[in-house]
Amino acid sequence: MEQKIAFFDFDKTLRGGDSMFDLLIWSLKRYPTKIIPSFFRLTLGSLKFIFSGFKNISVLKNSIFSVVRYLDSDDIEYFSKNILLKKKFYKNGLEEIDNCLNEGYKIFLVSASPEKYLKPLKDILKVDEIIGTIIDDKGNIIGNNCKSFEKVRRIDEILKERNWKIDYENSKGFSDSLSADGPMLNLVKNRYLINSKKRVDGYNNLSWR
Repeated sequence: MEQKIAFFDFDKTLRGGDSMFDLLIWSLKRYPTKIIPSFFRLTLGSLKFIFSGFKNISVLKNSIFSVVRYLDSDDIEYFSKNILLKKKFYKNGLEEIDNCLNEGYKIFLVSASPEKYLKPLKDILKVDEIIGTIIDDKGNIIGNNCKSFEKVRRIDEILKERNWKIDYENSKGFSDSLSADGPMLNLVKNRYLINSKKRVDGYNNLSWR
């Protein structure tokens, strides 16, 4: 069945900042004696990331996400519904989600951030599907970091499960980054770069606050 779909990135598209750093800072404040040992792994991961020429982001993310080994399900839900929601969400982005819902779109939140702390926001943000990086209980990434073509692969899995086909002409995509989300945005005709100084042919620039 052909379906109008609106794809939204999360960090720096719907909200300011990077949620994985919010997780790290909040975890350190909540459980300082537990989290401090993770800083050895974080330092090592940061060095590996630097020596890779800032290309191997999965190494850095694994080291940051290692703090989840000290968090239980209640901690994760509290972080999602209290800490993440305290960070500034762009009013324009939330209004766009409402507009898309009213116009019959299926809303996909597709992010490189972990599903572990995004899924508790599903009903609050009023999205139909959440796709993110999958991590285990120790913070290790399972499979691939959910960015670029991995986002497209994961989207295709959901489309096949739902028996949906993207209505290319009428569907939309929103992101702050072409390097992370270019392949996803190319799935739709109506593509929007959020708060970007770049002007790219075939993309519309939106300033969200």
